[in-house]
Order: sequence, then C-alpha cells, then structure tokens
Amino acid sequence: MEVAVEITPTHLKLQIRDRGAPFDICAALTGGEAPSVEASVEDGLPILPDREAHWGLIMLSRLRRDFGWVIRYDPLPGGGNELMLKRALT
Repeated sequence: MEVAVEITPTHLKLQIRDRGAPFDICAALTGGEAPSVEASVEDGLPILPDREAHWGLIMLSRLRRDFGWVIRYDPLPGGGNELMLKRALT
C-alpha cells in the first residue's frame, strides 16, 4: 500500500494505492452495498452496521456530503486501486 498527501494553499489531497481486487465504490456510496445509518433508528439512536466494512463507506459518504470532499476511486492499469480524497481549503 502507498499513501501520499499533498497540501497546497488551495487544497488538501490524500491518495491511497493498493493491490487489492476492484470494488464498485459508486454503487456502495449510493446505497448499493452500504446501509444508511440515518435510514433506521431504534429508540432515537441509529442502528449500527453489522459489518465493519461498512464503516469506511459511511465515513467517505459523510466526508463527501457534510464536508464537501471530492472522492474518486479508480482501478490502476497494472492492477490494484487508487482512492483519492480532495478538499478545497479556501
């Protein structure tokens, strides 16, 4: 795994590269695989996901929705994947 951070006066960018199998992050972030924490409430508290894998998707979804992060996930030509998170600082 490789991690790179870029900080400029205009943005913060984080890139993570791995050698894992491809993953359909678009489907997951739009409801295809990850449960919505807001969608189900029990006794006034959110029902938590039953799989640890969903926590990362919830975090990415919240970064995008609540804080304006741009999130891109692409397979790499030689195999593996790259997750890019970017946010304007101005």
